[in-house]
Amino acid sequence: MKKSLKNKPLIYVIVIAILVLLISLNPFNLPSNLSVGHAYGNIYHEYEKMNTDIKMKDMYEENKNNLLNKVNKLNINTEILHDEIITELNTISRKNNIELNTIKFSELMPCLSDKAGICMKVTAEFDSELNEMLSFVEDVKNSRLMISVEDISALTIENGIHASVNLIVYALPMIPDADL
Repeated sequence: MKKSLKNKPLIYVIVIAILVLLISLNPFNLPSNLSVGHAYGNIYHEYEKMNTDIKMKDMYEENKNNLLNKVNKLNINTEILHDEIITELNTISRKNNIELNTIKFSELMPCLSDKAGICMKVTAEFDSELNEMLSFVEDVKNSRLMISVEDISALTIENGIHASVNLIVYALPMIPDADL
């Protein structure tokens, strides 16, 4: 039994040496494993945030495109185009058996006090019968464009009347390169 007591301090020294060796070698690499796990958690969180941002951007783009399509479909924002006015007036005049002599355009101008709208004065001149002119004016008022009749001048001629109809064409201004 005495032999076992002599070896007891030696066993303690050996056990302590083995523990010191294991700790210094760090075979399980515990601190770095904990560090990697923490870094992975941070990266995973960042990727989740990026994924959410991408989904929100996609949803934003889709909503923006839907809104633009609705705006274009409703023709809310438009600009005053000479060719559209000419086409509309030509269609109305043919419907009423009128041949337009001239169409004159003024410059664009603000037409509301807050300058939220723009308008353009347009003058159409033609020769026709009185009833055809009145039908023309009525059709212009009911046109697909926003047009009001400002005044009408009529001068009698041999075959009927020479009419000069002053119109105002209204629109909302286009904002170039505007993001909605």
